[in-house]
Amino acid sequence: MKYIIGSLFILLPCSAFADSNWVPGPATFGGTTEFGGTLTTGNTKTSSIKGKVDLKHELGNWENEYILEGLYKKDESDGESKTTASRYQIGAQGNYRFDEDNYVFANGTYEDDRFRGFDFRISTAGGYGHKFFDEGGDLLKAEFGPGYVYTRPLDKDTDTADKKNNNNLVLHVNAEYQKKISESATFSQKVTADWGTRLDAVSESALSTKVIGALAMKFGVTIRYTSKPLDNKKSTDTETTLTLLYSF
Repeated sequence: MKYIIGSLFILLPCSAFADSNWVPGPATFGGTTEFGGTLTTGNTKTSSIKGKVDLKHELGNWENEYILEGLYKKDESDGESKTTASRYQIGAQGNYRFDEDNYVFANGTYEDDRFRGFDFRISTAGGYGHKFFDEGGDLLKAEFGPGYVYTRPLDKDTDTADKKNNNNLVLHVNAEYQKKISESATFSQKVTADWGTRLDAVSESALSTKVIGALAMKFGVTIRYTSKPLDNKKSTDTETTLTLLYSF
């Protein structure tokens, strides 16, 4: 497993997560850290933790981004404890800019989410990206190109047809929109889709508000959809979070 993860970063200095807020000014390295959690006690005990690290690196015509993200949730009722969510994801993307608006990209992502019916999923893609506008905190850009997704299901005894669908050549599409609402508030929307023998899509909506200095509060809604869910799971998962965001 560790060799698979390491190979993503060796072979692909580059994930379909790249947003517009690259390192400002003359700096070449920066990023954000995000953390949130909940804890309830009483008749029902619930605890959850969500964290994310987003690092950005600029080097000449290259824009590289590296992301590590995780979510864990546990519920306890009548003396019984049960994990209800456990997901983590690592990814990287590299963009080579021809000019301010046009670039080519390559990316790789590793995801582990047993509550969606798979042991792990590896995806990679490459193609062309274009910024329609990027000024004053407002942004619209899109990326598309061919890709490949491999999914290893939890049930290793799945039939031949299911196993064939787990090796999926796809059309990868990523679109991002960002709007500066005020000096302290920003709305962002991102949609990523991989379409092949099945459709896997993720929609991320977020509203960020500055608290003080580099510290902000972020409210986000993430919707994950797959047209052919594994292990009799539902097609759609929704995640709503409230986290603190620190930029450096």
